[in-house]
Amino acid sequence: MDEGTPRVKSVILLPNFYVRVNYDNDQVRFTKSELYYMETHIFQQPHLGLTTLTPGWYWIGSDIKLLDDNKFSINGTVYDGNEIYGSKVRPY
Repeated sequence: MDEGTPRVKSVILLPNFYVRVNYDNDQVRFTKSELYYMETHIFQQPHLGLTTLTPGWYWIGSDIKLLDDNKFSINGTVYDGNEIYGSKVRPY
């Protein structure tokens, strides 16, 4: 963990597929999740009638785990809390 970066306290996957990261100094940062990229690029790939836009896809939910070194995972994808803290992503 970087010396100037606070610790990740909690993580929430928002309905627009952005990730809200809360730090222990009460700062909040946002980043785009892998699900965001899947949704916005869904029609660039061939599909057989079923896509992630199918309502049945959303029952999966979000499996969030806080990891060591200020990292966390959402549904198996690992994100770096230090990198997100320095980013300027807006949640819209």
